[in-house]
Parts: sequence; structure tokens; C-alpha cells
Amino acid sequence: MKDITSKGIQMNKKYLHTLEDQIVKDVYSAISKCQKDNQYFCGGMSTQFFLPEHLHRTSSDIDTNGVQKLSLGEFQRSIIPGLEELLSKGYKQSTKKKRATYDIQLENENSIIILQYPRKSTSSYPWLQKVTEKENSNAQTVNFEGNKLRITPTEDLILHKLLRSKRFVEGYNLKNPKSTKLVSLQNSINDLKRDYTINQFNLDPQESQRAIAKIRLYADIFDIMALSRYKGLDKNYFLESMQDYNRLKKDKGKIIDYLETLSPNVFK
Repeated sequence: MKDITSKGIQMNKKYLHTLEDQIVKDVYSAISKCQKDNQYFCGGMSTQFFLPEHLHRTSSDIDTNGVQKLSLGEFQRSIIPGLEELLSKGYKQSTKKKRATYDIQLENENSIIILQYPRKSTSSYPWLQKVTEKENSNAQTVNFEGNKLRITPTEDLILHKLLRSKRFVEGYNLKNPKSTKLVSLQNSINDLKRDYTINQFNLDPQESQRAIAKIRLYADIFDIMALSRYKGLDKNYFLESMQDYNRLKKDKGKIIDYLETLSPNVFK
């Protein structure tokens, strides 16, 4: 077991990163220089820009989004200068079409990270275009490693994670973490990731899906709570963002209640 645990820790260091890691700095720096004005960064890694270093939660990917509906090739071409800069630094590149995202894997001798752009269906794009146009026009500017990064508004970061965490609870019959202390929750996430790395090949598909869902649930709740406490929300903008989701019109009160359960002082 000791050897397996050691291997799991090594794998985590290769795949899981924070803003302090060189591969993350390299990718953000290269891509931010060539991003179009209708593209921006989002997702879990983006939350770290607004949190103290000791609360930086490890992540395996850097999420991007934009107003346009892009193919994998179009996504690559839109950031070619940045990809070429990374290749010149010795990074290897590979691509993959996944169910929900286009992935560009960037790898050097010590680290791997995935740059993602969401796939958008023809049927959902008119609605998604409205959502992303709003997020893009309200994007925050963050200075990082001498570069200016455009980050989706905090309220939208929280809303996306709130909706997804609620789906995890309902879809996998999961319970929210007991502790509301951020450091304790962060330790729980790391323990779940370590346990999954060690035991993943002994799990059947259903057990594996549930284990991954639990990790993502805890991670989303951590981000929601941390951003609420350290960055805060503009309640009017948050409620305005909720209006963009037609399916929330009947459940808006439930979503607000759920958010206030996770972070009681979020709107005070």
C-alpha cells in the first residue's frame, strides 16, 4: 500500500496544479496574449485569482470560454500564437474531443495540464450566446505574471458551480460536506482525490462515477464558499444572471436558499 500511495502522490503532482506551478503560469501567460476580445477564462482555476494562496485548490485543467461556437480546429487556430509559444518552451501538445469540451493537453517532462473550451450544440447555442455575451462584456481583468487576463464575473463563476453542485447532490444522491471550514474542506477534497487515485481500478463504472461526482461536488462547494467569503457577490448581478436560465424561473427561490445554506452571509 505504501508504494501505491507514493505513486498516487506523484501522479497528483504531475496532473494537479495551482497558480503557483510553472506550467500554469506558462499557459496563462501564452494564451492570454493571443485571446480574442470575445474569449475569457473561467472555471475552478480562475477562482484562485481571488483567494489567498493557502486556499488555492489543485486542478487538472484551465477552462476558457467565449461568445463563439467553435470547432476543435477553430479553437486551436484562435490561440495559435500562444500554442506556438508553449511548443517553443518544450511543451508537447495533443487534442481530444470530449462529450462536453474540446481539450488541448499540454505536457512537459514534469507536468500535464488541459486547456478546455466548451462544446456548444446548434440547438443550445442561441441561449448560450446570450449567456456568454453577458459574461464576456462583464469580464474582470486580473494582472498575472505581467499579463492581463480576462476572467468571467465572480457571480457567474458561483452560479455555474451552484447549479452543478445541486445536480450532483440530486443525481448521485450525495450529501454536502459536513464542515463549512475552508481548510477542513480543502483537506477533504485532497483526501478524496488521493483515495480515488489509489482505488480507481478497483471500482466498477458506477462507483467510479459517484466517486468523481463527490470530488467535484466538494470542489464546487469549496469554490462557492471561498469566493463568497473573500470576493463577495453583487446580488443584483447574480439575480440578473439567473434570469438567463429559463429552467430556473420556477426554482429561483430554491437556488437562493441553497446558496445561503452553503454561505449564510453571502448577500450581507
